[in-house]
Amino acid sequence: MSVYKPSCVFLLECDQTVAQTIGSLCARKNLSLRHFQCWDLMEIQLHMNTPCCLILEAHQDTREIKERITRITHAHNHLPVIVLGQQQNLTAAVASIQAGAIDYIEKPTISGRLAMHIENL
Repeated sequence: MSVYKPSCVFLLECDQTVAQTIGSLCARKNLSLRHFQCWDLMEIQLHMNTPCCLILEAHQDTREIKERITRITHAHNHLPVIVLGQQQNLTAAVASIQAGAIDYIEKPTISGRLAMHIENL
């Protein structure tokens, strides 16, 4: 019996350069990338399709991002969530991890650690 394994990564990110970098990382692993620039549209799609990973930009205030990540990780407890945030934003990093994210990666140097996560999908 085969088990269905999602082959799509959801990305919520406004920076096109970051999106292109992540797209390249996904292509190496033969994963498709669904790029969203709006949280609400991403959540609608998340209810219809389960990706193998969710990568989020932490551009909202810390409390809002924590609430949103918590809501997603409770509804999809096996979905790895990775947050991309600003350098030295310890408050956002801690809030993201407390909410259930598996990692907080500081921009702009995302490709090393993110590549490791994508490789493990």
